[in-house]
Parts: sequence; structure tokens; C-alpha cells
Amino acid sequence: MADVVDKGVGAALFMALFRSLIRAFVDQHYKLGWMDVLSSDLSSSQETTSVGQRRKMLSTGSTALQNAIDLTNNFIAVNHGDTNMFATMFVGVLDPTNGSLMYINGGHDPPILLRASGAIERLDPTGPAVGILPDMKFSIENTTLDEHDTLIAYTDGVPDALNPAGEPFGEDRLLALIETPSDNAEELKDRIVDGLHSHIAGKSQYDDITMFVLRRDPIS
Repeated sequence: MADVVDKGVGAALFMALFRSLIRAFVDQHYKLGWMDVLSSDLSSSQETTSVGQRRKMLSTGSTALQNAIDLTNNFIAVNHGDTNMFATMFVGVLDPTNGSLMYINGGHDPPILLRASGAIERLDPTGPAVGILPDMKFSIENTTLDEHDTLIAYTDGVPDALNPAGEPFGEDRLLALIETPSDNAEELKDRIVDGLHSHIAGKSQYDDITMFVLRRDPIS
């Protein structure tokens, strides 16, 4: 989930560049990392997967994530620094088998982690917006999506959406919609969208409205 500064065609082109760089760098380092893991596994193919091997797999994901953000940040800052273009972004690596989530939040609105119990946690920034200056520090944080937990990420166009009177939608309305129990991610997403449409009431918006809702269901 990302949000580039400014509006219009130029901003859209930069968002396409950010997206391409993140995908290319993640894919590149995953492939290199997994080659090391597989080579190690082949040398001990008769052994069961050890704790050390599992940690190596986890390290592969964290390396890919770290390098993707670091390299994208440096590419934009070095090659396009004079444009003052940057993007906030939340990028994560989720293991669907156990719900572990490694993530970097580069100055983005903190995604909401809604626990099955109804408790709410925020995944706060772990670094600045991406592309402002080279060699900025972005730390990786870890959390876990347990069964029936839900992750909601969005751009600031959601809380900033205005009604005809100029009143923003705000975080309080968003949280009120999220706190009502739902059966699945689609139902929750539709509820938020309906709440936004009701608030906006046809008013033209100056900012994009983007979000995703992800829920971890039990593996049958």
C-alpha cells in the first residue's frame, strides 16, 4: 500500500516507478536468497528441516524486504531527488501458514490490525517516506495475524474524505465501522466503502481513496 506525493500524471508515473522498483528488487533478492537456502538443503537432504534452516528462510524474506525498500529509496533519491517526489508506503511479507508478518512502514498511515477479540493495534511507521534522501534507515518490525485477525491498510484519502460541508471522514468514523463484528474481509470492506459513500454524499474528492482488507481464516 503506497501513496505518492502530489497529484496528476506526473505523480501517477512516479507511482508506477515506485511499484516497479519494489517488485523488481523484492523478486531479485528472493531468488538469490532462495538459491542459498536450496543449496544448503541439498547438502543435507536426508535431514529434517531444522530450526536453523527455518530461520534462514525467514532471513531470506527479511533480506528481500529490507533491500527492496533501501534500494528503491536510494534510486529515487539519487536519480530523481531534484523532483522532490517521494511516497509513503507499507510493505510486508506474510507467511499464510502461520500468520507471521514482517513489514516496513515508510511514513504511511498506520494500518489497523483488528484482533479476533476486537482489540485494535496500529502498525506504526518504522522509517520515513521513501525517496526523500539516500541512505535513510528503515527498520523491519514483526507481528502475527492469528486466526480471524484482520489487517486494514489505507491511504490518507480515506480519513481525509470530505462531505459537502467540508467535514473529513476522520479516524473515529473509520474505527467505529471496523469495531462492529463482521463475518469476513469482504463484508468489512463493503461496510467501510458504504460508510465513505454515505459521508461523501456525491462530493468530488481531491485525493485518491485506496484501501485493502485482509483476514486470516483457518486453513481447512
